[in-house]
Amino acid sequence: MSTTTDLTEIKLTLGGVARGEWIRFRTLRSHRWSLLVATLLIAGLGITSAAILVQSGQADGFSDATDPTGMALDGVVITQLVVGVLGALTVTGDYQTGLIRVGLATVPRRSWLFGAKAVVLAGSVLAGMLVAVLVSFVVTQQVLSRGGEPSATLTDPGAVRALVGAAGYLAGVGLAGLSLGFLLRSTAGAVAAVVGGVYLMPELLRLVTPADLFETAGRYLPSQAGQSMFRIGDDPTALSPVPAALVFGLWIGLLLLGAATAFRRRDA
Repeated sequence: MSTTTDLTEIKLTLGGVARGEWIRFRTLRSHRWSLLVATLLIAGLGITSAAILVQSGQADGFSDATDPTGMALDGVVITQLVVGVLGALTVTGDYQTGLIRVGLATVPRRSWLFGAKAVVLAGSVLAGMLVAVLVSFVVTQQVLSRGGEPSATLTDPGAVRALVGAAGYLAGVGLAGLSLGFLLRSTAGAVAAVVGGVYLMPELLRLVTPADLFETAGRYLPSQAGQSMFRIGDDPTALSPVPAALVFGLWIGLLLLGAATAFRRRDA
């Protein structure tokens, strides 16, 4: 009786593909460092803002002084660049090293490979950022409270929603970076597109668009809608959190659809 294993009898499952991607994701040093840097930025900038406010004793000088929850999320604006780059590297690194061909040889179903990469990235960023924003919130509020400044608790209206919204927004930015990586296949190009999308595009449109038109339409830009997901308080120029999440999700969904289509149709 032959003891040779027939490789054709090995059944490939979506769960197995996802587990394989998870093992690759957590063993790559660049991915671990990116998540660590993102976590430190979220927690560090919020806590630092609170410490500076308490030391100065001049709450009027800070736009977040009446929004202690928002102060805990000060780091989101910078952290979105880190997770966007992480999303791009998840794909472009494979193209640069040729590992994408190995992956496709192992997983012929491109939709499975694409989906596994997206799920692992989004899940990792979401979990990491939930921890980061919670730590930032708890420590920031302790610093503010001990310094005699207004502080918030998780039971305050909108506090939990803002924390979850911030983590969800960052996971979405990571997926945007991944999609751009599939579309452009270039680390530099994908990173430039992430920077342009989250930082430059809103400001450029603000400069070239009439103020009343930008006030109406600008709120539907992906970065503007995404940031409205974790905004505390009423802002007549911004979308409310639920519509903002739907708009942001639609933008990310369109990017993922375009990237998945390109991945299926183009050669590796």
